[in-house]
Amino acid sequence: MLNGGVLTALASLPAFENLSCTAAYNEDVAAGEDPNWHAVFCYGWADTARNTGEGWWLCKNSWGSAWGCNGTFRLAYGAAYGMPADYTYAIQAAPVSEFGKVDRARQLLREGTQSAVPSVNGTQCVLYKSKRRIRLVKLHGWLATSARASPNSNPAQIMLDLLAYNSGYLRNLAAPNSAFKMCGTTRDLLVAALDANVTSSDPQVAALLRIKGHIDTTEVLKDWSVAAGTTSAYCAWTGVSCDGNMQVTAIEIWSVHTTGLKGELPPAAAFEGLNSLTAFTLSQQPGITGTLPADWSQLRQLQDVRVSETSLYGSMPSSWGSLTKMRVFYLWANQLTGAIPKTFGALTSMQDLRLSKNRLVGSIPSSLGKLTNLQVLYLWGNQLTGRIPDSFGALTSLQDLQLSKNRLDGSIPSALGHLQMLKVMYLSYNQLTGSIPDSFGVILIQHPVDRQHPPKLWGINIYA
Repeated sequence: MLNGGVLTALASLPAFENLSCTAAYNEDVAAGEDPNWHAVFCYGWADTARNTGEGWWLCKNSWGSAWGCNGTFRLAYGAAYGMPADYTYAIQAAPVSEFGKVDRARQLLREGTQSAVPSVNGTQCVLYKSKRRIRLVKLHGWLATSARASPNSNPAQIMLDLLAYNSGYLRNLAAPNSAFKMCGTTRDLLVAALDANVTSSDPQVAALLRIKGHIDTTEVLKDWSVAAGTTSAYCAWTGVSCDGNMQVTAIEIWSVHTTGLKGELPPAAAFEGLNSLTAFTLSQQPGITGTLPADWSQLRQLQDVRVSETSLYGSMPSSWGSLTKMRVFYLWANQLTGAIPKTFGALTSMQDLRLSKNRLVGSIPSSLGKLTNLQVLYLWGNQLTGRIPDSFGALTSLQDLQLSKNRLDGSIPSALGHLQMLKVMYLSYNQLTGSIPDSFGVILIQHPVDRQHPPKLWGINIYA
């Protein structure tokens, strides 16, 4: 039990329901008796001083703090069929991170309240009332832990300040109480801990709160807060996903989760601490405005970015060509202008690129022909001009090509007809000229309902 505890069972007899805080549950089951089984969690033990073979397990159940010894009890060794082999399972505890301890201490302090009291020798003071009766040493532990993020914190000085302004405890440090006077340093630490706007010491929570500060200026994401981010609770925040190690891997905010966000995309610095983040989605949020941050080129771990149906404007940064791990990239239905950066040809891991329904101009970069893993390319609904690049003939993984509703001209590259994986191609509402290349012949003569010989291309829309 040094690294966890055991989930087990015991025989629940009448004496168990009325167990006192000081007694150990030490009932035996009579022969032929069929008791009720009760699930409990045991996390420690205590041997008696007289005989180390005697003692009890330290356990708790789900009956709450009003029962037993604040929800816990002692189970005598060998009593009540405790810990039967078939119903006992070891539970290894995950160590609480240093950041988790700090946030937990702040949460415990926030359960209480503070009120102003007269100053002492010019030093500001407050009266802190804890939700529970605690000892001075417990309060010191909470304060000292919550202050670990402060470079000037000194646990010894915190204790001296507490003793100085709560002199009654010099005679009995173990006496529990619920009200304590805090002045000077301890007051400042308490005020900081009670302030819900104080940045969390957990770098992931701090990063999420920075991101919230940019994308949610009207406090729509109410569960994104320091108090709600204690330990790993941030993994349950709206749109946040974590891996098994409680590392944030994705922020995905769709309209089905949240609507009404107002703000702008955060700079790269806001993501500091989210070292495992690979996916970022912000969809159907017209209140998101501004431009695409050029410094997102520093977020090299990103693999999936979907920012669609917002009010973003301006051009796509050429620096984003350094995001070489990117596999999925959606920027459709925004108000983006300018040309498609040639540097996007370096995104060789790209599988799904959708830039539709913007105001993009200029020609389609021939460098996109280097994206040999590309399966989906949507550029429809822009103002693109020029020819369809011959280099698209190298997109051997391409399955879905949609270039409709642009101003493309020239002829259709014959190389497109040799793309064996291509299933959908929309080229309508452009200014294309010439005839359909012979390489498309086999595709066009296959009947779309011939199930024995299904067409390679089941969607075609070539008219200009």
